[in-house]
Amino acid sequence: MKTILIPFDSSSTSRNTIDYACHLLKQMKTEKVFILQALELSIFDSFSQSSPDEPVEQQHNVELELQEIAEKLQSFAGPGTIVKYATSNFSLLRAIHEAIVTVQPDVIIAGSDSQDEETLIGDEVISIAKSSPVPVLVIPSACKYQTIKSVLVPCNFKDLSNLPLLSVLKAIESQEEVKLELLNVSSKPNPNGNKEEVEARIQELLKDQNYHLNYSSNDNIVDGILEFADNNPVQVVIALPGKHSFFYRLTHSSITQALTQNSSKPVLLLKEIEE
Repeated sequence: MKTILIPFDSSSTSRNTIDYACHLLKQMKTEKVFILQALELSIFDSFSQSSPDEPVEQQHNVELELQEIAEKLQSFAGPGTIVKYATSNFSLLRAIHEAIVTVQPDVIIAGSDSQDEETLIGDEVISIAKSSPVPVLVIPSACKYQTIKSVLVPCNFKDLSNLPLLSVLKAIESQEEVKLELLNVSSKPNPNGNKEEVEARIQELLKDQNYHLNYSSNDNIVDGILEFADNNPVQVVIALPGKHSFFYRLTHSSITQALTQNSSKPVLLLKEIEE
């Protein structure tokens, strides 16, 4: 996480994301942080302004708020990290994709709404996660930062020969050792094939890593993942990229449900990278 991009919309959800990021900066190796606010003014907004000075005053207030947030992040990150902010008149998704090209972040950190809250970024968080070419860390609105000591990686043990471990290890590059909790979610109690052989292959793949194997027999994949996350001391759920990911195989509504119901643990959605 050398470079982080944080979309911001002034909501309580977005402010909670900033609070989470502040503490994350103390644990992760970070060089640059960029805060982006998309103003997204429509033609109707421009017609409804009560005076020509109002848009200028609004822009000024946004700049002051972003400056305050940047200073807060800087105080947590320390002098070795560069913190900058910017505004955009593009729509949120276009602004983010323009920023990805310009800033080249390693990860985007975005807030997810609770069931009784609706925000600009929260409404678009699934679209952001789906369309972003870089990993997206989704922070539920009720989530408070906990030092990342253990991460949950739901996966299919029978397909671990092609597990994109580089994606996982790059994503959790921490100043402290992080344990991998691998979870096989299946209606069958054991992975396909000989359990001992499967576990021997995993041991070979992860011989230099601190990890533990876990099994869930829950018929509902999302429920199995969330149940494990709620009942075990993990601080982040990592969704593997592409064909390896349970989350990417689900419908739009199922992903939304998975993120909003997961009120205490962030979800990091990885992307395919070259090994």
